[in-house]
Amino acid sequence: MIKDNLVFAVEKSTLRIFIIGEITHKTVAKMREKIDGKIGELSPKKVVLDLSQLNFMDSSGVGLIISRKRALQEIPAELVIENPSTPIFKLLKAAGVDQIIKIGDPI
Repeated sequence: MIKDNLVFAVEKSTLRIFIIGEITHKTVAKMREKIDGKIGELSPKKVVLDLSQLNFMDSSGVGLIISRKRALQEIPAELVIENPSTPIFKLLKAAGVDQIIKIGDPI
């Protein structure tokens, strides 16, 4: 089992966040805290959520993504989602996330 479900990488003024495993109501608060801490530390111009290793996400994950979008507007910084699986991509589209955040093609 993966102990930490977030991996951060910095590329110039872009913060890339790899989300690994699952986002559920049990994990979302700690994930939000870690993401917000890293964003506060770095003040990036762009944040990329790489979902290539995300296996499952419930509605709390959708809430996490939308709330990070709102928080990043304060900096201001752009939020982009990359590499979602087909089921995650469908969930994000069904929730209307694609209307407010750029989402890359599913893998």
